[in-house]
Amino acid sequence: MIIVLSWCAMLIPVCTIIFFTAQYQSENRKRTRLIRVAERYTTVLSATNDFMYMAIRYTEAPVRIIHESIERVSSLSKPSETLEKLQTTAKALARSAGQAVGENKASAERAMIQFEAPYGTPGPLYRSILIWVTVLLSGASLVAIQFVHGAQILPLPIILAIVLIGVLVVVTTYRAMSRMRSSRLLTERKAALLAEAFATRREYIRDTGKQCEAFVSELQSYSKYLAGIPQARNFFKGISWLKAICNRIQGAYDASNLTMDAPLFAASAFIRKAGAQEYHTLAKERGVTLQFYVEDGLAFRITPQDFSSLMTAVMDNAVKFSKPGGEVIVRGQRRFNHAVIKVIDYGDGIPADQLQKTFSIDTTQPSDTAPVTEAPALSLHITKIIMARVGGELKISSKPGEGTVVTIIAPKSSRREDLRIPTHILRSTSAVG
Repeated sequence: MIIVLSWCAMLIPVCTIIFFTAQYQSENRKRTRLIRVAERYTTVLSATNDFMYMAIRYTEAPVRIIHESIERVSSLSKPSETLEKLQTTAKALARSAGQAVGENKASAERAMIQFEAPYGTPGPLYRSILIWVTVLLSGASLVAIQFVHGAQILPLPIILAIVLIGVLVVVTTYRAMSRMRSSRLLTERKAALLAEAFATRREYIRDTGKQCEAFVSELQSYSKYLAGIPQARNFFKGISWLKAICNRIQGAYDASNLTMDAPLFAASAFIRKAGAQEYHTLAKERGVTLQFYVEDGLAFRITPQDFSSLMTAVMDNAVKFSKPGGEVIVRGQRRFNHAVIKVIDYGDGIPADQLQKTFSIDTTQPSDTAPVTEAPALSLHITKIIMARVGGELKISSKPGEGTVVTIIAPKSSRREDLRIPTHILRSTSAVG
């Protein structure tokens, strides 16, 4: 009877400790995933905000060009109903562009929720010395009771002490598990709020892109009226410029979709195929030679459209800034758990002061004479959004007179990564908020 009671007194605390430790680890895994997802949302949101600041600012020049062209035509033409409608549209566009600066800033501020994991980052319970000591003492006691006649080998005070230690550890483990569960619930709530803010921010970007496209479509309807008028030449240039910015805004909206299911994409096969077709044509126009050294089987999770946009932007810049008759080298290799792609050109390079501003917000006004098809800052910010979404990184290194190296680093994972916030968390957050 004494042996049975001793067994129960020591085995129950040990089983309880193991159960609470398992619960702690389960809660910690859920919490860690939410933290990782929230960090990805924050990174993509930051890159998207930088892009939108640049895009809104870039609309100022084409809007001004359009408005000035219409005013010039008005001063030289007889008043008409069509011209009056065109002036009204241009004024509405200018007013909308002016309001967009403040609206974008307010939208960005509402979306930037500071995410911090509650209670810091506690360590796993299985590393606790106290738990292991308790389990070993209880185990040794049980072995002694089982294989030695009676329980006389362990005096009653020692058995009571071991049981008391077990109970204290059970209480400590339970408190740690409860604290971790509270932390997980708070993390869920904060992650849900962040996801809602992110979704609202993307809705604003989508609506801004649609509004931009609506203005472009309405202005294009007057093309026949202004065709053949020399003073309206810049009007068409302004529309082309504005349309290019609208397309980039739509591209940023698509690139920031964190719930998109990205397949395991065969990057090596794509690079070789594109190198023989698209990139080769681009390089031939500049008299640039392309060299590809890409390992077989190079793959990571990204949509084909995003990878195409990413590589096209990088290759376009590499070829464009290479010297005529120069060379662009593309290297792709697997490095530990990452896929690494380097695009190397031997052009004039980028000065150190400009290199530091590559991904920073440019505060200078775009020139009215800039080519309408070129907006390098917007392209780079979109690539930044894409790489942030896939959990990768895009680095640029350069030396004046020697050339530039653009490095794409992406995690090589065959397992699908779920970046969605569970819908029941969103519903509970909305009900509380």
